[in-house]
Amino acid sequence: MSGLCCSRCGINTVDMIKWDDQQSAFVWIGSNLDVANNCVVPGSYQAAHWDPREETNKAYCSGCWDCWGTYVRSGNKAYILSKCCEALACAAGVVVSGQRCGNPFQCVQCNKCFNKGTLEKHLQKYHAQSSWKEPWHSWGPDCYGCLASREVSMQTNFTWVTDEYHSKGFWEFLAKGPGGGEDWQPFRQNVQEVLEARFKSLQSEGGPSEVSVPTNGYSYIIDLEAMTQRNQNTNRMRRIRRQEIKQASGPQLLEHEAGIDSGSNSWRQNPNRGDLCSERDALVVERNDLLADRVQLRADCAELQRQNGDLLSQSAHMTAHMERDLSHQREVVNALNLQVAELQRQLSAPRADHRKQMAVQESWRMGAQLNLAIVHGLPVQDMVNQRIQEALRATCPAGHHSQCAHMRNVTVVSVEQLHNVNLWKSYEFRKEQIRRELTASLPQSHIMESNTQLSGACSWAKLDASINEMLVLHGTALQNLDKIAQFGFDERLAREGGLFGQGIYFTDESCKSAQYSGAYCRHSGVTEEVGCIIIARLVLGYPYFATGPLKQLKTEPLRDEANVSQGHCHCVVARSGTPNGQGGGAKQVHKEFVVFNRYQAYPELVVRFKVQ
Repeated sequence: MSGLCCSRCGINTVDMIKWDDQQSAFVWIGSNLDVANNCVVPGSYQAAHWDPREETNKAYCSGCWDCWGTYVRSGNKAYILSKCCEALACAAGVVVSGQRCGNPFQCVQCNKCFNKGTLEKHLQKYHAQSSWKEPWHSWGPDCYGCLASREVSMQTNFTWVTDEYHSKGFWEFLAKGPGGGEDWQPFRQNVQEVLEARFKSLQSEGGPSEVSVPTNGYSYIIDLEAMTQRNQNTNRMRRIRRQEIKQASGPQLLEHEAGIDSGSNSWRQNPNRGDLCSERDALVVERNDLLADRVQLRADCAELQRQNGDLLSQSAHMTAHMERDLSHQREVVNALNLQVAELQRQLSAPRADHRKQMAVQESWRMGAQLNLAIVHGLPVQDMVNQRIQEALRATCPAGHHSQCAHMRNVTVVSVEQLHNVNLWKSYEFRKEQIRRELTASLPQSHIMESNTQLSGACSWAKLDASINEMLVLHGTALQNLDKIAQFGFDERLAREGGLFGQGIYFTDESCKSAQYSGAYCRHSGVTEEVGCIIIARLVLGYPYFATGPLKQLKTEPLRDEANVSQGHCHCVVARSGTPNGQGGGAKQVHKEFVVFNRYQAYPELVVRFKVQ
C-alpha cells in the first residue's frame, strides 16, 4: 500500500488520517492501532457538519493531526480555517497556541496571535508568498511529542530523532499607531543581530548595557537594562522590548538506507529548493527592514514637524520680545538724552557763578571775611553732595539693625558750608592751647583713629593727628541751626544728667547722630521730615575712656586723681561695649565723644537729608 503525503508537513507514510468522501468524515488508514487509538477510532470518526467541498487539505500524519488537524478540523468553529487560509498557515509556520482562547493561532515569524478572521488577513498581507522551509521548527513540544519518543515506519526509511530547543530574541520598538495607540514594530535584521548578541553577552559576561546603533541616517543609543531607545540627534526616547521565541532544532529525519522513493519525495530533492528558500528568507528580511524603516521615517517626520512648529512658535515669541526690547531701548535712550541735557545745564551753572566764587576768595585775601555770609550753600551738582551721601551710608556699622539700617539708604537733600570767622579763631586758639598742654606725645593707646569715610568726603580739611583732631557728626533739630551757625556749640545748654556728663556729644556713626536729627520719631520710627546732621571738626586732645556711666560729670575728669598737677583730660570717649548702667548688663551700642569746652568743635558743614 503506497503512502499519502501529509498536507501540513509533506511526510509520506502509510499511517494517516484521511478524509473519506463517502463517509463525509476523517478515517484512520494504517496498521499501527496504538497510534490510531490515540488519534481517532478507525473508520468511525464522524464530521458530518463539515462541508467536504471546502476541504482540499484532507490528509494528516499522526503528528500533524495531534498538533493541528484535531483543532482546525474539529467541531469548534473558532478553529475552522478555510482551504486558502490553512494552506497559507501551513506555509507560514502558524501553530495552534492553545494559551489564548480568543486568539488561538500564533504566527511564529511575527510572534503575534490571531483568531481565524484576523489570521487570514495577516497571512494575505504579510505571508502570501511564504514557503515554509521547515514546518516543524515552530511546533511546541506538545505538537510532536508523540513522535519524539518512537519511530514511525515509513517507506522512505526515515526515522524521527529527538529534537533540541533553543531560544531566540525578537526585538521591537514602540511607535504610535492609528489613533495614537501602541504599535510595536520590529527592528531591522542587522539591528536585531547586534541587540541579541549584546543581550546574551550582557547575561553571560556583564559589561555596559548601552549599545550605539546607526540606522536610517540617525544614531541611536539603546539601553538593554532600561529597555529604551534614544535618538542622539533629537533626544527622543522610545520603549523597546524583547520577545522570547522558542525554536526547535528538530525533529530531523535521518536516512538509514539508500533506495529513497524519489517519486514521493521529489520536493525534497529539488536542487533549487535551498536557493529559493534562502532567497525567500532574504526577501522577507528585506521587507521587514523596509517596513521598520517606513515606520521609523514616519516617526522621524512627525518629530521634525513638531520641532518645526516649536521653532516657528519660538521665532514668533522672540520677534515679539525683540520688538518690546527695541521699544524699551528707545525709551531708555530718550531718558538718557534728557539726563545729559540736564547735566549740561547744571554744569554750565558753576561757570556762570564763577564771578561770585572769585568774590568769596577775594574777600579772604583782603581780610574782609566778616563781610561774608556765614552759611554758603553748595550747588546740587557739586561732587561733595555725592561724597557726603556715600560717607553717611558707609558710617552706619554693618552690625547695626532696626532704625540704624535706614541710614544705609539715606538721601542727601542739600549741603551748606559755614564761614564763621569768630568761631574759627576761637577753635584755632583752643587747638594751640591743647598742644601746649600736651607736653609730651600722646601714648599709643590714646591716639584716636580718624573716620576715613568722613575725612575722604571732606578731603580739603587738614587735620592734626598729634592732638587727635578729627571729623565727627552731630545731629540736631532744624530750629537749632541758626544758633549753632552764629554762636557755635554751647555746653551750657547741655542737658543735665547725661549718661557721660553734661557736655556736647558727638559721634562718627551716622545712625547715632540721626537719632537727634529730627528724621526719626521716638515712638513711630521714621518720619517724612528732613533731618539735619552737622559735620564738625573736633579736637579730642588727651581722651578719658569711660568704663561706666558719668552722669554727675560737668567738666573734664583729671588725668590722675593722685597727681592733679598733670591736669585735666580734654574729652570723654565712650566706646561700643561700655556698660551704660541701664540694668540687665546693658552696654553702649554706639561710639560717642563728649567735650566740655565749646571751642574744641567747629561746625564745618550742614547736611540736610531724608531716610526711607
